[in-house]
Amino acid sequence: MFLSHWLAPLRSRRSILSRRITHRNWNRIPPDGAAEVLEDRTLLSSQMAGVLTLTDADGLQTPTYQSGDNVQVHLSDSDANTDASTAETLTVLVTSETEDTGTPFSASDPLAAAGNTGDGTVTIQKTGYDTLTEDWTLTAINSSSFLVNGSVSGQHAQATVGSDYTSDGNQVSLRIEQAGVAFAAGDIVTFTTTAGDVVGETLTLTETGPDTGLFSGSLALNETTTPTADDTTLDVNSGDLITAFYNDAIGDWGDPVQVRTTSLYAATVVPGSTFLQNQVWPAAGSPYLLTGDV
Repeated sequence: MFLSHWLAPLRSRRSILSRRITHRNWNRIPPDGAAEVLEDRTLLSSQMAGVLTLTDADGLQTPTYQSGDNVQVHLSDSDANTDASTAETLTVLVTSETEDTGTPFSASDPLAAAGNTGDGTVTIQKTGYDTLTEDWTLTAINSSSFLVNGSVSGQHAQATVGSDYTSDGNQVSLRIEQAGVAFAAGDIVTFTTTAGDVVGETLTLTETGPDTGLFSGSLALNETTTPTADDTTLDVNSGDLITAFYNDAIGDWGDPVQVRTTSLYAATVVPGSTFLQNQVWPAAGSPYLLTGDV
């Protein structure tokens, strides 16, 4: 399965009221507006992004899975509950570093403009699931700072020479380094990022009952070096990061948003504890992931 990246406005008075609705200042709203504010509060609560969680068999959020486990996926999303009389279904995508054989998210080599004064370098450190297909322009405003602009994502916070930098929406991470000649105002460096395709397992989540807005499903894990997508099992190897994706059509303030969550897979997970005697961990169960305090 390839993952593609993808309300009417409130009346002016309600927009003003909605900005005042928090648990902290709820009691400050005048009594004569309470009925309408309560209506606004209900409307806004149904426009919150879904909460996606990976859990163990007991329904507890877990940072790790091990051999023999199933990935348990839970989603809370009230606006996905469109029919109060029926237990509805929706889908999420689950993948791992082994399962995901799709086109990677990437960036081209940075290119300095021919007329630049400085001879420093720009190194792309990281791209990821938030990376878009767009052209980037870094423009020096002095010897130590650059404006950062993406052709799709727009203007970002400034980058500082000699420091690690991540764009506002995590589209790309980079580092600008000075060399023999300092940068000067107007120096330009450009590069292009390309969004990838995520390959994984499409998992159907079923509402826990009519009108609950809570959805759940599970997926078996399979250790292998020859992954196959959409075969109802998630292919993994020890050390893989497992990621679940949910494309929420109505997130915060009614805007579409992609919700993600992750857990780590290891062949054997050993919870931290006080060991009162020597422990023997057979090679067949390796590698081992020791969690918590020891």
